Amino acid sequence: MGIHNHAHTTSHHLPEPMALSSFGAFSVAEFCRSYGISRSLAYEERRAGRIRFRKVGARTLILASDAEEWARALPEVER
Repeated sequence: MGIHNHAHTTSHHLPEPMALSSFGAFSVAEFCRSYGISRSLAYEERRAGRIRFRKVGARTLILASDAEEWARALPEVER
């Protein structure tokens, strides 16, 4: 068995989304999975104007840039 050397790097940006499509957008389900939130919370955030949904035919999409903006606007946890 070989030895695996996993480089551990730290980063000051958001984790890489898990299910990002090749053109920079998530389905609602992909967005929820990637950010660990429920579908109902995603729609609640939309109703509150905190995240934008877009339509392509029957599909509802969230641009990666909108998802990142939403995540950056979340309140910080106080110490």
